[in-house]
Amino acid sequence: MTLVSGQVVHNRGESLPMRHYVRNLSDQTLVMVAIELRTPTAPEEGPSS
Repeated sequence: MTLVSGQVVHNRGESLPMRHYVRNLSDQTLVMVAIELRTPTAPEEGPSS
């Protein structure tokens, strides 16, 4: 997956809600990457059966 400037995505490429967006108000470049690591015992996301 390639991200363009200002794009925020999570999980399977879904866009995050607007409240999670970051705005850079300085004249400097801002690069932010967050990676969530899950343990093998963590429950999978999705509807319960």
